Amino acid sequence: MTRVAWIVTAVLAGGIVDDLVADRDGWGPTALRTTAVIVWAVTAIATAVPSGRSLTIIRVLGPTPLLAAVVAWLAGVSSSVDAAAMTALGIAIVAIVVSAEFGRHNIQSSAYGAEERFPLRAPAAYLAAAAIAWALTMAAGASTIVWMRSGHVVGTVVAGTLTLALVAASAPRWHRLSRRWLVLVPAGVVIHDPLVLAETVMVRRHDVVGVSLADVDTAAADLSGPAGGHLLEIRLRSMATAVL
Repeated sequence: MTRVAWIVTAVLAGGIVDDLVADRDGWGPTALRTTAVIVWAVTAIATAVPSGRSLTIIRVLGPTPLLAAVVAWLAGVSSSVDAAAMTALGIAIVAIVVSAEFGRHNIQSSAYGAEERFPLRAPAAYLAAAAIAWALTMAAGASTIVWMRSGHVVGTVVAGTLTLALVAASAPRWHRLSRRWLVLVPAGVVIHDPLVLAETVMVRRHDVVGVSLADVDTAAADLSGPAGGHLLEIRLRSMATAVL
């Protein structure tokens, strides 16, 4: 579904970009088209090769069609049909890429052997910070497009530099959210979480007594971040060490 939707965005985005630069000349239209093609191509490759890194790329760039539709509405493009279709498609893409099923598909695709990887829900505070960083980056990117469309060199360079700086600072932190897994292997259970844990927690299979949803008043150590939603409790025969 994501791949098909992303192919359709190429058709709609082409019409919207042409409409945005219809009355412009100079280097601006060419630069805007090139930027749109690069963003689309990078995301298309990520959808074609699922992995943890691809998950980060798609979740960061996947909402760009929706942002493009908003820019089109604000700029008053003549083709309202394309803008409306892009809006609906953008909402659908966002709904898909943020789902747990989509996350597991990408994470499991880069698993080794008999591993079963399950993504962990993000801690609320970290997710909020990541969302703010993403919003600032997209705002800087939108500003770059506005300056680029107008052919203003200084504005484009300043806004583009700010966008790249935000991406460089935020990308490793965004990617940490795609590297948080509960892993089931034949030998036992692994908690791989570079965000919360300083070391990966590995428990042998015969040391696991049971796994269930945690009670509200559980005395178990909370290694979730903390994250929202229901917590999973892993009961062990003996104490285990977890370095936060």
